[in-house]
Parts: sequence; C-alpha cells; structure tokens
Amino acid sequence: MDIKNKIAIVTGASDGLGKQVALKLAKEGVSLALLARNRGRLDEVSQEAERLGSPKVCGYVCDIQDKEQIKKTVQQIEVDFNEVQILLNIAGICQKLNLLENIDIGNYFFAGHPRERVGVEERQKFFFFEFILFLIGLTSPNLKKYGRFLIIYSLIALLAVFIFRWRTFEQTLPLAVPLIVVIALGLEKTYQWLQR
Repeated sequence: MDIKNKIAIVTGASDGLGKQVALKLAKEGVSLALLARNRGRLDEVSQEAERLGSPKVCGYVCDIQDKEQIKKTVQQIEVDFNEVQILLNIAGICQKLNLLENIDIGNYFFAGHPRERVGVEERQKFFFFEFILFLIGLTSPNLKKYGRFLIIYSLIALLAVFIFRWRTFEQTLPLAVPLIVVIALGLEKTYQWLQR
C-alpha cells in the first residue's frame, strides 16, 4: 500500500511507540500532525521526522483526556492540513477506577519502565488475584483467631471515616486493614498447600 504524500495524525507521538510510528511514517513520505503533551519532546520528534523525509510536520500540544483541547487541536489540524487520511491513536490514558489508583501498583507487581502505569487489564488481574486470596483467607482456620478483632476494628474504622469525614486515600486506608489481614491468611493457606 502506497502511503506517500498521505496525511496522518499520530497521538502520543513524543515518546515510545507513538514516536517510532511517526518516524516510520516520515520515512515513507507521510505528512504528519503529531500530538503529545510534552512540547520539548514533540519538537524533537517533529525535527527528526522532517529530517527523515516527511513533507510537512506540525506538532500540537494536546492532552487527549481534555475534550476542549482535542476540539481546538482538530480545528487547527483542519486549517493546517485541510484533510487527513490516517488516524493513529497511540497515546495512553490512565482510567481511574477507585481510590487505589493513587498507588503505583505496576512498579511493584509488574515488569516495565518505572514511568509506566498499570493498564486497566493488569489492574483487573491484580484485583482478581487479591479477590481469590481473600476467598481463600475466609476459609482459613486461623480466621477464628482474628474474627472478633476484625469485626470490631472494621466498625470503629467505618465510624471514624463517617464521623471525621475522611475522604482521601490515606485517610480511608484504615478500612483496608481487615481485607489485608484476610488476604494475608489466604496467602498463608496457599503457601501451606504448596508445601505439601
């Protein structure tokens, strides 16, 4: 397929896969509208794309999570290029699921560059794993030792959250202690099964 002299929009073009795709398209003679949040890196990629043979390269600072920025950027691309034949959405976005979003789970449990954040799929796998351990922990004979403590502690922590109107992750962290204890019991029981 001949893509020379076509016009492409590439999001996430300042780094990683987006940068590599943009530079490959530049070698093929494609004009590029490059979108990214970092102006400095975007300018570097734009200059390199021009050097590699792209007829026209324009860089646009745009956060694709901001609808207004997207609208303004698209309008500017229409002015600068008139038409576009190729759209490559490569920018990664972080989707907040819950308060645990603030913990960078990926850097502790999954391989990858420290700047990477765990994607939805990896986070779901992690919480599914936690849920399984929680269920195993509920069947642990040692749960009886901690049962009364966990119930009383949970009630006190829940009351404290409502009375003091705690809302941040750090403030609501005490609510997680009973879950952590049960998950730890699940880990202990799983370890005992593996030792047999």
